[in-house]
Amino acid sequence: KIDAYKFTAYTYPEMEVDEDVQTTNTVGTLLTRELYDGDQVVIYYPESSKVMTTEANNGRLKDAELAVGEDGKLDIKGSSAAVLTISLDENGYYNTNTAEIAKTANVSTGIIYQYFKDKHDILMEALEVYGDDIFFPIIKLKKEDFQSHNFDKAMKEMLNKYINNHKLSKIAHEELTAMTHSDQEVANYFYKKELAMTNSIKQQLLDNNFQDNNLNEKVHIMLGIIDNLCHEIIYHKHTNMNYEIMTNLVLKNIRFLFKDDLPQ
Repeated sequence: KIDAYKFTAYTYPEMEVDEDVQTTNTVGTLLTRELYDGDQVVIYYPESSKVMTTEANNGRLKDAELAVGEDGKLDIKGSSAAVLTISLDENGYYNTNTAEIAKTANVSTGIIYQYFKDKHDILMEALEVYGDDIFFPIIKLKKEDFQSHNFDKAMKEMLNKYINNHKLSKIAHEELTAMTHSDQEVANYFYKKELAMTNSIKQQLLDNNFQDNNLNEKVHIMLGIIDNLCHEIIYHKHTNMNYEIMTNLVLKNIRFLFKDDLPQ
């Protein structure tokens, strides 16, 4: 946790506010960004005099009555709780050292060095172990997920899974994407996984009797379109864009892309 990102905030929903005074009852406005996984929030419930520390995870706060809004920010308007502090987890790869990793893992630094050369070695091992779940969940989709009679539904579910995974790992995704331009080993990992994802989906389509009319290229184009949509929704957030319309257009274009390959 970085102290610069620690805020003290509180609100009492029942208090009377002068209508002429511009105010808001949303802690999210104090944040430099929306809540990500790992961010800690301390909440006070006046009625029960209960204070609890919770953590943002998968768009929710664990065991807390407060909810995270669609934009990822914490809105306590109309609630009976007060948010005392919010600590944003912004350390990232370059601001984390091996000693901190050892402390988090509850082991000595010496133990870490018995298994890993340095923190970069830890990063690459972590990508190999957890990368598919975080960045490439589509690799694990099965044959039945691509049945032709269910193609539209399958594409929509795949798109939603892609978007949700971008939300879960926003900081990691941004930092690792940047590292692909400066770290050859990270770049090679993503290159290898992108091809593996393309080949995996192509094979699932072939197993469902799709025709192979440049299927390899079409799958790769589809993944690029989906990735661009995710970046637009999660990172860019252009206010003049209707993302429901954009999502439907993406699905329509994917359908058109494979129209000559669908089993007859």
